[in-house]
Amino acid sequence: MDNWTPASDVLTQPLASSSRFAAAGSPEAAPVAASGSRFVDWRHIGRGGSADVYCVRDTLLGIDLAIKLLRKDRRQSSREREFMRREVLVSRALRHTAICPVHDIFDGPEGFGVIMDLLDGHDLSDWVRANGDRLIETFDDRMGLLLQIADALAVAHRRIVHRDLKPANIFLSGGQIDQPLILDFGLSLLDEHGGSGLKGGTPRYMAPEQFDGEVDARSDLFAFGVIAYELIAGVHPLGRNRPRKIKRADWMAARLDPPSVHCPVAPPALDRLILRLLEIDPVRRPESASVVVRSLHAVMEDRSSGIGAETGGEQLEVIAVPAGEYLVGAPPNSRFANEKPMRHVRLSGFRLTSTPVTNSQYLAYVRQTGAAPPPLADNPAFGRPDHPVVMLTWAEAAAFCRWAGGRLPTEAEWETAAKSGAKIREFPWGGDAPNPALANFDDAVGATTPVLSYPEGRNEWGFWDMAGNVAEWCCDGYSDQAYRQLREGAENPVHADAVDGRRSVRGGGFDGLGHGCRCAFRAGVGEIERRNDIGFRVAFDDE
Repeated sequence: MDNWTPASDVLTQPLASSSRFAAAGSPEAAPVAASGSRFVDWRHIGRGGSADVYCVRDTLLGIDLAIKLLRKDRRQSSREREFMRREVLVSRALRHTAICPVHDIFDGPEGFGVIMDLLDGHDLSDWVRANGDRLIETFDDRMGLLLQIADALAVAHRRIVHRDLKPANIFLSGGQIDQPLILDFGLSLLDEHGGSGLKGGTPRYMAPEQFDGEVDARSDLFAFGVIAYELIAGVHPLGRNRPRKIKRADWMAARLDPPSVHCPVAPPALDRLILRLLEIDPVRRPESASVVVRSLHAVMEDRSSGIGAETGGEQLEVIAVPAGEYLVGAPPNSRFANEKPMRHVRLSGFRLTSTPVTNSQYLAYVRQTGAAPPPLADNPAFGRPDHPVVMLTWAEAAAFCRWAGGRLPTEAEWETAAKSGAKIREFPWGGDAPNPALANFDDAVGATTPVLSYPEGRNEWGFWDMAGNVAEWCCDGYSDQAYRQLREGAENPVHADAVDGRRSVRGGGFDGLGHGCRCAFRAGVGEIERRNDIGFRVAFDDE
């Protein structure tokens, strides 16, 4: 069995035929209730690594309950007893519909253990096996379960770290995928969000640092990422040919495919979230389970609204920007002189594509016009259909825009769209500093990502990737002095001169630093340059 834990890892369930319990060996004889005992009619229903589970009758309350007893060879172990005690303390400290309640310690002639609800159903691993060929049909159910588990972790992480999260510790009440319960908090440390020296867990789901005894809430997030990958992709992240006994080195050497390789309905944003959860470095994982909950909500909302479907061919989704007076440029305290001073401008109404132009959209243009395909069209990292097209000169980007009936946006139009029309907004999403949930920057991925990968970074007007992923050509020539030369109240301004053959780019690329994600960030690039971090959008004048 792929299990390595000093704690009790049994599930409380009345299905003795469960494959998990069937592999555990023969149970001890059911205890005979002591005379006058409150709990009678002991019946064995399950067995795990260090404990047996019994259905009992509570004569005081007149209900059936479950009692998990340490096996006889474990009952004198102070360590095992401490794990049982922790389960009760953790359960009493946490309240969530997806966290199984453990009511009290049991210590009597029959043995030592804990008193729990009697659950009817089976664990998630059984459900996964039974539904292995229904990935697409049950996709929404799988997403719903992940959301509930992430929400329960957000509550649990206020007090504890689970340390052994896995499908066998997620019980489905009534066998229903929408009624999960997290079990087995025996390895948890109440009021300690990390620690070292306590090794335990299940190698198949353990974070790399956990093999060395270093554990915090982000280790649980790694385990959640493995579960999410298995649920969405139908295989373990290390593949079907993974080692039987996974070691830390296996994770360190792995190159993980996005889950969508195995499940085509998985959207890019979900790919990105799951791969972030499986980062080797804990610092690169999501900051908390609450962040994961928000990301999952965004993925599900986009799926229900139809956002996230690939825009193919020559179809371009646009967002209207109303005519009006707007403020462009950086505040006086900005350290970048080329962004100052701030100026009021008047813009006519226009429309701008909600994402950078993708490879699939550009290739439709290539097929219809005979233009040269983009240089990285066949590149596995940059050439995927839903990634922004890159390595185009300014003139090639402008030619596509003319073919589509539009043009490259001006700097003023681009910045206004990035700020959702606000007078001052540092980043498209607001004032929070960039992080890996909001944008593809700082070479965190090492390449472009699909254009709909960062729902949390989408701005109020609905524009995607206005920060990171690719910088974007604008129609303006670039000058460091452009804003100083800009007249206050100018109407539809555009800097016509391309000084030294440079054109303006906005937005910052996947390899840029965080300051490049700012709405006011601007730079100049030679108009004949081809770069893998520069793409473009299309603007359309209102008629």
